[in-house]
Amino acid sequence: MIVRTGIVLMSALLISCNVNATDNKTIYVGASKSIVGYDDANSNTYKVNSGYIINRNFSFELNYLNLGESSPFDGSGTLQADAFSAEVLAKYPVNDFSIYAKLGNMWWTEKGERTHWWKEAAPTVQIKNTGSDLIYGVGMSYNITQSFSIKVEYLESKVNSQAANPLSLGLDFAF
Repeated sequence: MIVRTGIVLMSALLISCNVNATDNKTIYVGASKSIVGYDDANSNTYKVNSGYIINRNFSFELNYLNLGESSPFDGSGTLQADAFSAEVLAKYPVNDFSIYAKLGNMWWTEKGERTHWWKEAAPTVQIKNTGSDLIYGVGMSYNITQSFSIKVEYLESKVNSQAANPLSLGLDFAF
């Protein structure tokens, strides 16, 4: 009798684990349209992300960020910046909503050209700067379905000592 009860309980446990394994999504990809403080030209700034869901409260995310274009204060050139980041998310889920905080590191590249307007026949100087900075922020997501969610988030970071704080609206797809 004890053996039969043990077999029934083990079978029920294995079946429930299989059912839960098919319902839980662990990988997600997404894209967001951003408004970035770095961008002077109102260019098409965006973010593409992929992530791994560790559990319902923590995720790990990799991002590519197009941060747009910027002009030096004297208008003597243009710079374009993009970045990659790795971030940890701490989430607080409430029904289909989640409030989250992000913390990570961003590796950025800034490219462009500049002329010295105060010199006659000034040559154009090519600029390429690289660096890294802390990136952190907050956001909120809403699960439309088990696989799709919509999110809004605000991040703080810097590119070459200039604020690049994206405010973005996007979609994630989990599988």
